[in-house]
Amino acid sequence: ALTPGCDRPAVSPRTLPSVETAGRPIAIDLFCGLGGWSEGLIAEGYDVIGFDIEAHEYGEHKYPGNLVLQDVLTIHGSQFKDAALIVASPPCQAYSYRAMPWKRAKSLPPPDNTMFESCFRIAKEAGCPLIVENVVGAQREPSHSGMVLCTYGV
Repeated sequence: ALTPGCDRPAVSPRTLPSVETAGRPIAIDLFCGLGGWSEGLIAEGYDVIGFDIEAHEYGEHKYPGNLVLQDVLTIHGSQFKDAALIVASPPCQAYSYRAMPWKRAKSLPPPDNTMFESCFRIAKEAGCPLIVENVVGAQREPSHSGMVLCTYGV
């Protein structure tokens, strides 16, 4: 079977890695990288489980939470039934490039939205709140997605 909206094999739901939460809420960090979301969530008292296809290290810095090496496209959200929150930072380079003022960037075909869409699929399967960090070009129309995505400036 294939994961809905994706050409990768579906992975049967599995339990989260054993995390001693001591009553703390669990947050899931999709496309976790070095853990930008996780640092803040840990500081606020969450136990964080991050998912990525590789362990990222930059000098002495590495992922601060519990890291699971798994392709996010193969995740089924039902494994996150105990999570309080899902955060995600899917790759956005294709959208960033198209936002450039160059004529060539504007004429490119639409980027593959599979990773971005997987975040919403996983959150729906989990029945869990989702926060997605991404660039303006990756926002979907509310009428198309059933969700309203917003940006804010600092």
